[in-house]
Amino acid sequence: MKPIAILSTLTLALAPAASAWRLQLYKDGGYVNRVEDRSGTLGQPCKNLPASYNDAVSSMKWDGGNLGIQCIIYLYNGANCVGQIGYSRGDWNIPQFPPDNNNKLSSYKIHC
Repeated sequence: MKPIAILSTLTLALAPAASAWRLQLYKDGGYVNRVEDRSGTLGQPCKNLPASYNDAVSSMKWDGGNLGIQCIIYLYNGANCVGQIGYSRGDWNIPQFPPDNNNKLSSYKIHC
């Protein structure tokens, strides 16, 4: 019984410290019409947007959580993370992508 009690206590003690990052992508500016909602605690490999939202993203929200690590979000205009159009570092919220990048996102990856 003691190992279970110790494990439960340890799990409860670590729970508040493990707040995950969260990335949300939106079809329209001003965080309207969410098309992607992804969260985690580690970096993520390249992810292509669904075909119906390819080249149709205008804003994003990023919350790095309180993991104590720095993540970078790489944005690409081609599938399979080809043709980097930008990146963000830290807690970034972009209510409207600039004209050069608006409606051009096809894939992204998160490096932590």
